[in-house]
Amino acid sequence: NKDAGPRENLRETLKKYGAVSEDRGDNGLWRLRLSSVKIANLVKKNKKANTETINHILSKSKLGRIFIAAFWDAEGSVAKQHKYTHIYLYNSDKRILDAIGRYLKQKGIPYTMRFNYQPNRIYYLNGHKVETKKRIYRVSIPKFCAVKWAKEIGIHMLHSKKRKMVEEILKTVEGDMHGK
Repeated sequence: NKDAGPRENLRETLKKYGAVSEDRGDNGLWRLRLSSVKIANLVKKNKKANTETINHILSKSKLGRIFIAAFWDAEGSVAKQHKYTHIYLYNSDKRILDAIGRYLKQKGIPYTMRFNYQPNRIYYLNGHKVETKKRIYRVSIPKFCAVKWAKEIGIHMLHSKKRKMVEEILKTVEGDMHGK
């Protein structure tokens, strides 16, 4: 990630569970790594996401919304394009996105999901050739539910740019309520 917003909060949280190391790339990206066998076993089984752990997290309302917000910080976008704010979540693991979708549906937040990129898609990013290796899925929150999503999930995000967009979504509604 490039955004410093979630870095310190995440570092302090991770320290409680094991040794934390940090990498920084020439491109300004940072990455934190937690060394903990216990946590690794909770998160992944046989190199796949541990759906048992994810389902447990999502069965708890507060923990679920914080988990989804953190996932959105890392894998999603909240971006304004023209006059609309687009709220998307991307990932290659459809099982995780399906579990998140069940949580959203339970909270009355509709969504759509489609696959966005096929494997072997080639595109250029900042002049560098990128070839996708996996199918990427995109969860999309419809515009009429942006406020509900922002109140349930968005307010828990730590990524500074995405958090700012969430605040704009909520301010727009606040302005509408006061006849502005």
